[in-house]
Amino acid sequence: FTVVVRWDDVNLSGRLGTGVKDKQRLSLGINYRPVEDVVFKAEWQGNYENFSKDMAEGGVARTNDGINMGFASYF
Repeated sequence: FTVVVRWDDVNLSGRLGTGVKDKQRLSLGINYRPVEDVVFKAEWQGNYENFSKDMAEGGVARTNDGINMGFASYF
């Protein structure tokens, strides 16, 4: 088993102008390899918009959370 934790932070307001929300994502997952060339993956993603700003104001904005599952073989 392999545990996966990833934090993504994208600043969209610098490129696309004001009024565009920044986006953050927390991903927690696990990979299982029954044999070397096969992997089963399961992952939860928590997606946030303007997370830093909302935390400063005492709230949390969460949208589009989801669960992803995958399978790969002979790669």
